[in-house]
Amino acid sequence: MLVCSNFKIIKSQIDVNFWRKTCQSCISKYRILLYPLQTHVIIALEQNPKLKIGEVARQLDIAVETIRMYEREGLLLVHKTEAGQRLFSVSDVHWISCIRRLITERGLNLEGIRRMLALLPCWALKPCSETERNNCPAYLNATKPCWMIKARLSGNCQTLDCHACSVYQSARHCDNLKALLHKAQIV
Repeated sequence: MLVCSNFKIIKSQIDVNFWRKTCQSCISKYRILLYPLQTHVIIALEQNPKLKIGEVARQLDIAVETIRMYEREGLLLVHKTEAGQRLFSVSDVHWISCIRRLITERGLNLEGIRRMLALLPCWALKPCSETERNNCPAYLNATKPCWMIKARLSGNCQTLDCHACSVYQSARHCDNLKALLHKAQIV
């Protein structure tokens, strides 16, 4: 399969027709194939955020205000244009879907999800020295995820784009959260 360098293969439970419409610009240039695989669909899609908040809300059948609330609560990092318009990537859509499942299927509330994310072992996911760890507010005070307290972080974490950080990327895979917590022997 020939795929644009901005695209990657991902698994998603998202409506195929929605993504075909979204990806029309590259379909004419590249051969993008969509294969059904059990309940998932493997999709070649852009990593760059291009989906507007209304499109995401319609696709996931949730209110726009719900997505804004996830952002305010620190569960979701949002890309914004210079004009302040929120844009979402496929990974963002998947994470919003995970948040919904944690609430509806597992009975967690927003504070519970935030605290669970705060327990992610960033020191196990990103190698840092013991000195850095002992001075890190995310390590010392596990009540908020590290991306919510970025201003107080030091070293490499302060200059990194949290969207690209391995800790934030790992957190967005709700099916793996328990395994990540076990890795740090927290659960």
